Amino acid sequence: AQRHLARNLSELGRFSQARDLLSESIGQLESKVGKNDLSLAEPLQSLGWVCIRQGRPNDAEPYLKRALAIREEILGN
Repeated sequence: AQRHLARNLSELGRFSQARDLLSESIGQLESKVGKNDLSLAEPLQSLGWVCIRQGRPNDAEPYLKRALAIREEILGN
């Protein structure tokens, strides 16, 4: 539910709120499933794209790289 709300906030240009909500969602998810679960890839990617839309590509890079690494580790290349 939080990820959908974050997506809507991002579409409305409310990037800071979307970013905060995604960060909170990722933290909660990590505490439940660990740091390398496939379910983290989507919210990490979303957080990266929010950073890009904010004009902060340097902030986006670690989130996008981590999402990719999780997918590659679990799903293969």
